[in-house]
Amino acid sequence: MDIQVNKDQLDRVAIKWLNIYYGDLKQKEFDDYPDEMFYVNSSDEIMMSHLKAKFGKYIYIDDLIFEQIKTIFNLSYDDSESIIHKWLKETYNLGGFRPYSA
Repeated sequence: MDIQVNKDQLDRVAIKWLNIYYGDLKQKEFDDYPDEMFYVNSSDEIMMSHLKAKFGKYIYIDDLIFEQIKTIFNLSYDDSESIIHKWLKETYNLGGFRPYSA
């Protein structure tokens, strides 16, 4: 059976999934990296980070998050990046940052 969904529906489902698994990340600072802001999960693993300075417009997203979105929802890197960008804006108020993965 084929199920048809449009882009907006897919975005909503993917963002809901991201919120379930990564919507509770906490900000954390490390003395060794005073210019960066980190976001950690409940196990204290770094899942995201960005420079605190205004010129830093990129946010690092752990490879696991990108790979899960790409695999689960059968998306390209660019489509995954677009969804993660929307999620960052809605969930963490980080819409000014462009997500990237190493």
